Amino acid sequence: MIGPAEEFVSELWPAYPRKGGNFAQAQQTYVQAVTSGETTKAAVLAKIAEYKAYIALNHVQTGFIKTAGNWFEGHGWMSEYDTSKPAKLQEPSGRQEATPGWLNADQPATGDELSPDEEAELAERMAKLKGDA
Repeated sequence: MIGPAEEFVSELWPAYPRKGGNFAQAQQTYVQAVTSGETTKAAVLAKIAEYKAYIALNHVQTGFIKTAGNWFEGHGWMSEYDTSKPAKLQEPSGRQEATPGWLNADQPATGDELSPDEEAELAERMAKLKGDA
């Protein structure tokens, strides 16, 4: 029969979704928790699976997943993870802006047209920017 330290190395650390953090400290925390009767290997593996389900269900980005070292040192097996299906995102409430006419190709522009003088001035400025003038 293998002890808690070996279980940590062979089963628990590999099962965790994001490696990193202080391996030795995490292992020591786990060994102390199992030895004291605070938790069991089965309970910790179940919590890791629950945390993985929470991550997948909520599309948690990698940078926001606790590292294994932090999770074990923080006794992550004691945390609660909501694995129920997230509610649909609600539509934003408040004012909805009207789409401007120039954005809709099938609608004629209203009041946004340039006068012939403004068009000539714009063409002259564009030529200067392009280096044609």
